[in-house]
Amino acid sequence: MRGCTAITHRRITRICLWSIPLLFLGVVTSAQTLPFREYTMDDGLPQSETMGAMQDSRGYLWIPTRNGLARFDGITFDTYYRNDGLPSNIVTQLVEDKAGTIWAFTPNGPARFDGNKFHGYPPPDTLLIKQINFGCTLPDPGKFLLMGKIMEGQPRILYFDNGRYRAFED
Repeated sequence: MRGCTAITHRRITRICLWSIPLLFLGVVTSAQTLPFREYTMDDGLPQSETMGAMQDSRGYLWIPTRNGLARFDGITFDTYYRNDGLPSNIVTQLVEDKAGTIWAFTPNGPARFDGNKFHGYPPPDTLLIKQINFGCTLPDPGKFLLMGKIMEGQPRILYFDNGRYRAFED
């Protein structure tokens, strides 16, 4: 019985001695400062409140806001607004399809980026869509499912195929 206690005591002592350096490891790593830079409207953001961010396959960081869209190359911001082809300055979502095309979703419909400017695709008046709420990509480039509200506020699911809309009926 006594031998068992001595073995246990040695084992506990050994564990404690090996654990002490691990305690200091946390102190050493927490002393490192990571490079962090805050960007504001003074740096070129269209608005201080963002709706998210997306990095595309070319390395650009896209930042949607309620007052335009910013593309950041690591140094400067390029901004895009309604007069650059967006259907609305409110950009709620961004996706890059399998072909590498950037799509911006706005309440007035999606927009495709051609490398210089956006081309908007508002839904036709015949669909009575008041607002596009969100979209999700489908496996084929340029094809999306969109959720829209019709004039009476009822939701409607839309199929978008490279500029053409089709509504799913009840």
